[in-house]
Amino acid sequence: MRAVEGVVDEVGQLSPSFGLERGGGRGIGVVTSFEFALHPLGPEVAVALTFHPYERAEAVLRAWRDTACTAPETVTPELLLWSVPADPAIPQDLHRANCVIVGAVYGGAPDDGATAALAPQRELGPPLIDLSGTVPYVMLQSANTWRFPDGERYFMKSHFIDELTDEAIRTLLDWDSRRPTPESLIVVRTLGGAVARVDPDPVTARGVDANYRP
Repeated sequence: MRAVEGVVDEVGQLSPSFGLERGGGRGIGVVTSFEFALHPLGPEVAVALTFHPYERAEAVLRAWRDTACTAPETVTPELLLWSVPADPAIPQDLHRANCVIVGAVYGGAPDDGATAALAPQRELGPPLIDLSGTVPYVMLQSANTWRFPDGERYFMKSHFIDELTDEAIRTLLDWDSRRPTPESLIVVRTLGGAVARVDPDPVTARGVDANYRP
């Protein structure tokens, strides 16, 4: 973020330092303009995408934790406790089965360096499906849109945690076992990197020192 202008706080005061330009926080505000820097990426990006049997969920979560915390900043990993989509490209006998999905995208050219950087994300045990490869970035951004159609009612919330301990993993799996529908899911995302280098502020930059956001 380079600049923010015209931020109006709860009492109608223009406040350049209002929390919105630093990641939010509670309150109401209006940003009339802002300027930010973009980094070139794509049009093709390298991704790791593997589906693992749910019977190995705890082992996959532990292995993913160990690889995620040592991944280079060019790799953005995440893990999902979800169900296999009813996609024609996937064997029908796997559709809607509970699974662990490991995904990661490489923030650079989709070359041999990307393959090497993403390799640990693909080596967490024999997968049910491996859809890793090179895809258009815009396609990656909208890959799951069809699973969240307009008109449905969705509720989402998240937390910040410093460590993905064995106890935390068991807690995630315990709550995941109570999913009311195959469409319900738990996503574990990593933070760190540039996020962790933001000067922490208890109001406007909450969670920047956390490592995971499930």
